[in-house]
Amino acid sequence: MVGLSKGMLALPLEGYERRSAGEQREVTVAFADIRGFTTLADCIPPDELVAVLNIYLVTIINVFRKHEGLINKFGGDSVMAVWNASIDCQEHALLATVAAIGAQRAVSELKRKQPTLPKINFGIGINTGKVIAGSIGCPDCMEYTVIGDTVNIAARLTSVVLGGKVWITASTSELVQDYISVKPMESLEVKGKRQPVKVYEVEDLNTASAQAFDNERLRGRVRRGG
Repeated sequence: MVGLSKGMLALPLEGYERRSAGEQREVTVAFADIRGFTTLADCIPPDELVAVLNIYLVTIINVFRKHEGLINKFGGDSVMAVWNASIDCQEHALLATVAAIGAQRAVSELKRKQPTLPKINFGIGINTGKVIAGSIGCPDCMEYTVIGDTVNIAARLTSVVLGGKVWITASTSELVQDYISVKPMESLEVKGKRQPVKVYEVEDLNTASAQAFDNERLRGRVRRGG
């Protein structure tokens, strides 16, 4: 399995607040959530728990950012990232999925290199769709974020993902099917939705297709002077 090149991935994240007014955008949302956090919290002193949690979260965040992900929220034992929100990202579904694959590999490598760390597994859920994006809050406490069913479904999916796995919805799978191999899982019932959400487990990255995509994107950046 291969990732995408450093030249393609190491793009700047400036412009976080570039779009402060509300607007509708198609984005890809990913949540990474610890499996069995309550049990872990009962076994580790608070100071050690926070230190360990930060070690794992930094590992995941670094991979998400390298793949153009905007880190949007922390939920204690989870992190939410968004692609194509404040910064345009045409291949947002693919980059989010590749980032999730890379994050799971990075967590596995971290545990291999630091065997004394408490073993933590993350489930990652990804969904693509329309959201409302903008700065929300009060005048002295504003936060750029995205809201809507797309976010809620991604969060719901993540709540049931097995540790060490990446699950995506059909809306994401349709956009990455040329690059990612998946297998269908049991559909997900979501409150407020008439039809169950189709779910797929990510198996691997198609090496040849990913390399072709990588090369084409790099050529595009050269033509634009990137």
